[in-house]
Amino acid sequence: MKVVLSFSASSTAYLPFVQNGYAHFQLNGFSQADAKSFSKQYLSTYSKALSAQQEDILASWVLAKQPRCLSVLLNELVSFGQYDALNEYMRGYCRLNEVGQFYDSVLRRLSADYGSEEIGRTLLMLSLTLEGFTEDEVKSMADINQILWSQLRVEMSSWLTNKGGRYCIGDTQMVEAIERYFAQDDECIDDSRHEIISALLDEEEILSHPLTFADYNYRMKQFCYHDSYRYKVEITYQCYKMQEWDILKDWICDVEIFEILYRTNRSLLEDSWKAIMNDNPEVTPEVYAELDFDEIDSF
Repeated sequence: MKVVLSFSASSTAYLPFVQNGYAHFQLNGFSQADAKSFSKQYLSTYSKALSAQQEDILASWVLAKQPRCLSVLLNELVSFGQYDALNEYMRGYCRLNEVGQFYDSVLRRLSADYGSEEIGRTLLMLSLTLEGFTEDEVKSMADINQILWSQLRVEMSSWLTNKGGRYCIGDTQMVEAIERYFAQDDECIDDSRHEIISALLDEEEILSHPLTFADYNYRMKQFCYHDSYRYKVEITYQCYKMQEWDILKDWICDVEIFEILYRTNRSLLEDSWKAIMNDNPEVTPEVYAELDFDEIDSF
C-alpha cells in the first residue's frame, strides 16, 4: 500500500503522489506540548536551551505544528549568536503565519549574511538537481569556496537532504521559495539548468572513465553508482525539465545513454519519450530500430 502524509492544509506537495495512486492522509501536527518537547530535544544536541518565556513564544507560533517549519526555525535560533536579542528575533519569525513567508524570511537572512549572488546560485542548483551533487560538484558549479560551503551546510542542516554524500534540497515548499526569491523568471531557472548541463559535460575525464556493467551492477546494490551514469541521468532530467525536446531526442537516442537510462531510471526515459512524441507526433518508437543495440554488453 502506498501512502503519503502531509501536515499543512495549504501544501500541495502531496498532489503528485496522489496522482500516482498514493492514499493521502493529513496529520494534525504538533500540539504546543509536542512543540516544546521537540524544541528541547533539538536544542539540547547543540547544548542550548530556551527560557520558559521563549518556549511559550515558540510553542504558540502557528507554524510550530509543522515539524519541518519548527526544525528550520530552531536551526535559525542555533545560528543566532545574540542571546540578549533572541526574544525579538524569535517574535519576528513567529509573526509569520504562512510557510512561504517564513521561508522567504529565512532566505532573506541567508542572503544578507553570505551574499545574494553566491547564495542564489548555490541554492538554485541544489533545488534543481534530480540525483544530488557532491561537495566538490557544488563548490565547482556554484563557484564557492570550502569555508562558505561548510557554513551553508550547517545553516541548511534542517532542510538540506544528504543522499549518501550527494546534496539536494527536497522540500518542495523551500524549492518554491528559492525559485521565487532568487529566480526572476523561468528563463533564469533554465539558465541554471544549462549551467548544470555544461558543468557535467565538462567533466570529460570522469564521463569517459571505463567501467563494466558488472561493476555498475555491484555499485547499484550498494546504492552508489558510477558518476558517469549519474551525470547522464542528470543531464537527461535537466533537458526534460527545460522541455528542449529536439535536444532531448538526440541525447536519449545515443546508444550508450539509452541503455544507461533504461537500466537506471526507466521512468525518466519513458516520460522523456512520451513528451517527445507529444511534441512531434511523427516521432515514433520505431526510431529505436535504427540503433545498433548489439554493440551494448548486457548485464
